[in-house]
Amino acid sequence: ACTAPVVSANPPNRSICVNSNTTFPSSATGATAYQWQVNTGSGFTDITNGGVYSNATTNTLTISGATATMNGYQYRCKAINGVDSCFTNTNNATLNISNMSSSTAKNDVLCFGNSSGSAAVAPTGGIGSITYSWAPSGGTSSIATNLAAGAYTVTITDAIGCQITKNFNITQPASAINVATGGGKTDVSCNGGNNGTATVSATGGTPG
Repeated sequence: ACTAPVVSANPPNRSICVNSNTTFPSSATGATAYQWQVNTGSGFTDITNGGVYSNATTNTLTISGATATMNGYQYRCKAINGVDSCFTNTNNATLNISNMSSSTAKNDVLCFGNSSGSAAVAPTGGIGSITYSWAPSGGTSSIATNLAAGAYTVTITDAIGCQITKNFNITQPASAINVATGGGKTDVSCNGGNNGTATVSATGGTPG
C-alpha cells in the first residue's frame, strides 16, 4: 500500500540577478527520497545534477550561475515514499531573472565652457522599480541635464538590487569664439539710409 508523503513546505518563488545563485527549499513528511523537476515551457521533466543544478535529489535544489534564458522557469519537488509511483508533488515555484541592459543617448556641450550637455538611459530587463545615480553629478533621473564637459557614469539599480553602469563622455568645442572688431565699416551715406556696413573676424569654436 502507498502512503503518499505530505508536503509541509512548498518552494518559494525566487527573483535573482543574472549569473547569481539561489536555492529552492521544500519539505515533506513521510518522504524517503526527492526528485526535483523543471518546466521550461513544455511540461515538467526530472532534473539531473550538472551545469547550473546540484542537489537535485534532495529536498533543496541549488542553482549556481543562473542564465538569462532561465527567466520564468518553474520548479517543483517530487517527494517519494519508497517507490517512485508513491509520491506527492509540491506546488510550483517560479524563477525570475533580472537581466538589465540599456540604450543610451547624449548631447554634447554647444559652447565652450558652458553646461548645456545632457545624457539619458532607457533600461530594460530589470525587476520592479528602477533607480538612477549619476556621478560626479547629474541627479537621480534617467536623464541628466546641465552637464559640463567631462566623464559621467550612471548606476542603474532595480528593485532587487541588480545593477548595471553606463559611461558617457560629454565633449565641448575646442575653444571659445573670439571676435575681433574693427574689421572695417562704412557709414550710412545719407540721413535715414540703410547702406552702412560693418565686418568682424572670429576665431576659435567648432565649425558648424
